[in-house]
Amino acid sequence: MYLSIGLNLLGLLLGWLIHPYFVLIVNIGILIMWFVPEKRIEQEYKK
Repeated sequence: MYLSIGLNLLGLLLGWLIHPYFVLIVNIGILIMWFVPEKRIEQEYKK
């Protein structure tokens, strides 16, 4: 949880200082980080 909050703050800071697309890129990375492990866990339980 703290990792996603930290990455979100980093994305906001980069978006504010450098380019707004950094916010979108970091948030997509966070979404992938949340969904990929859940899918693997679901596959393990289905076996």
